[in-house]
Amino acid sequence: MKQRNLLSRLVAAPLALALLWSCGDSTGPRRTPARVVVISGSAQSAPVNETLPFPVVVEVRDADGRALPDIRVDWAVVSGGGTVASPSTRSGSDGRAEVGWRLGTSAGAQTLTATVTGVAPATFTATATAGTPAGVQLLGDGQTGTAGLPLAQPIAVLVTDAWSNPVPGAAVTFTPAAGSGTAIPATAVTSAAGVAPTIWTLGTTAGPQTLTAVVSALPAVPQQFTAVAAEATIVTLQSDVPLTGLAAPLDALTLYKISVPAGAARLVVTTTGGSGDADVFVRHEALPTPLTYGCSSTAPATTEACTLSAPEAGDWFILLHAYSAYSGVTLRAVVIPGGTLDLAVPGLPAGALADITVTGPEAYRTTVTGARVLGNLLPGDYQLAAVPILHNGALYWPTVASQPVTVTASQVHNAAVTYEVADGTRNLRVGGLHITQATQTTDGALPLIADRRGLLRVFTLSTQLSNSDAPAVRVRLYHDDILVDTRTITAPTSSTPVLIDPSVLLNSWNLVLPAAQIRPGLSVLADVDPGNEIPESDEDDNTYPNDGTP
Repeated sequence: MKQRNLLSRLVAAPLALALLWSCGDSTGPRRTPARVVVISGSAQSAPVNETLPFPVVVEVRDADGRALPDIRVDWAVVSGGGTVASPSTRSGSDGRAEVGWRLGTSAGAQTLTATVTGVAPATFTATATAGTPAGVQLLGDGQTGTAGLPLAQPIAVLVTDAWSNPVPGAAVTFTPAAGSGTAIPATAVTSAAGVAPTIWTLGTTAGPQTLTAVVSALPAVPQQFTAVAAEATIVTLQSDVPLTGLAAPLDALTLYKISVPAGAARLVVTTTGGSGDADVFVRHEALPTPLTYGCSSTAPATTEACTLSAPEAGDWFILLHAYSAYSGVTLRAVVIPGGTLDLAVPGLPAGALADITVTGPEAYRTTVTGARVLGNLLPGDYQLAAVPILHNGALYWPTVASQPVTVTASQVHNAAVTYEVADGTRNLRVGGLHITQATQTTDGALPLIADRRGLLRVFTLSTQLSNSDAPAVRVRLYHDDILVDTRTITAPTSSTPVLIDPSVLLNSWNLVLPAAQIRPGLSVLADVDPGNEIPESDEDDNTYPNDGTP
């Protein structure tokens, strides 16, 4: 029995030792690579023909995700033409392998693969940016244009690196020679395509002209553009005499001019009819361009309009630019002679500023604070509205709150707004009125919205600095000159203001107008103290406007 047990122990011991040896043997059965995983280094960028800042790294793993050491990894450039520091490396104890990647000479996306035999490769990407500027190419050189006008095509500089890749972000300065016009912009930065453009407007003298372009990174290699300027052909227009049947090809520039006399109220230049797209540019005493002008109209068709108020006397030049080819177009330039209003403002002491609003045709509006000559006015009917002022403790009233003036072409019209100091006697007057829907100016200049109710504010004034007058105000509403409503507004407080102050609601006699009454054709007439219940020095100035016209 003892011998059998001893034999069993002798047999079992080697088996146990063998099992222990097998479990701890690092040279046992090898695990098979199943995946190659990108660890780092993808999506980097560097200039062409340079090595990426960081190596590209992969990890070789088995089917259970465990890192495998000492596995061969083959590296191959797939696109971009670059190189790697070594065509193959082996994974370290951590299962990772790496290599340096030098990009190729073509700017843009480049790819690299890491391959282990029998396993799908891992792919790296990188972006190669352009190198430093090394080459310059002129675009648009050698054109022929019209003196004083831009060349039909922009000129540009193409900047490339040593491998002909376009270089973005390079500054280029354009400098025309003396007498060779202007370049706008004078400095441009190359685009992603490596192009920096400018518009070269030739000088006004016919003949050869030059422009120098310098790339900031290549200051020692200036480039020179040349162009030939032909004498400008300019067609003279007569006021309100149209030119018909005009046509031009794409980008054509055609010049016209019209003489404007002193005192003109308007210069109106229009194109109508035909097909295509003709843009209009107008300038005083100089040739206009699409970049330099006094007025422009660039609608996407052939219907254009430039209106210049109070144009200076002299020649006005008109440029038609064929944004696209056009034909059958009519060009018309109209000079509207203006009139002059010589306004005197007597009755105020030195240093006192009047408060007079002048309104007229086409929404003309200006404020006058003293004697003034208003010229270049459109012929038509004007209104002078004056309000009281307070100066050094004294109240000055205009003898007439509002008065009409008719201005005719090429004539001087004299008018006067007379102020007088209030002598303490009582006089009541409507100083002005307006309708507000949300906000409004004191002169009612902001347009109203139809069919939305509004608040009518009537500003009633007294000549007495201290008073206890609370007059009623009658308001008559008209639509298309037909009386549609009459309302009476009681005084909001127990006294009457002496100056217009719209900042306080109680400083005006107020009436809410329903939405149905706010529509085109609405006009208003207001009377203070319509029943003459309050004695005053002048009962004939209680209506606003003073002439009784709504």
